[in-house]
Amino acid sequence: MWIWEGKTGVPLKNKKVIDKATSPKIIQADETLLRVHLVELLTSISNCLRAKHSLPALILIYSGIDILANLSRPKGKEKGTHKDYCKWCEKYILPNTQDIYCDSIDLYAARCAVVHSYGYKTELTNLGKARIMAYAWGDKTAKGMKVITDLTQFKDSVSHLHINKLAEGFALGIDKFFEDIKNDPEMDKLVKKRAKDFFGYINFSK
Repeated sequence: MWIWEGKTGVPLKNKKVIDKATSPKIIQADETLLRVHLVELLTSISNCLRAKHSLPALILIYSGIDILANLSRPKGKEKGTHKDYCKWCEKYILPNTQDIYCDSIDLYAARCAVVHSYGYKTELTNLGKARIMAYAWGDKTAKGMKVITDLTQFKDSVSHLHINKLAEGFALGIDKFFEDIKNDPEMDKLVKKRAKDFFGYINFSK
């Protein structure tokens, strides 16, 4: 599909994203693996955008949503599904992201397309159950893309978002997620327990 490219790939400021990742809310949720991995993830997203590597940034964002949706899946549920992904997006991505014109199922379909095939089509879009995602970045806007798309035959089959705004919304969504679990002791305990299965680091240097 389309990526409407602007003049700059650096509207997402590294410090803003890292500040979100190292906020007290996240530190309180988990002092070790969870915090380390989220800091690395958000730093990598920011670095990709600064280098104008838009699609790799998308892979990291969509995968990050997957990770957090899986962590917050209901107790007793063995593995996360698209329903958990959509629920997390509805609660933490869509309300916190500017310049975005899509539904949660469009985000899930976009995730499948980019992560699995580096493309824009999936079974969901082929069946008409989700819209194809078009992306803007830099100084272009998703709203501007939408205005143009709405004049074409693709009006009802394409959704739009701004990659950099999605990255910022993801960082804000993480902040809100940990604010919520801080006030939900049962979920906080569940997230910490599941986070213990993350890869860890061992330093063999003397």
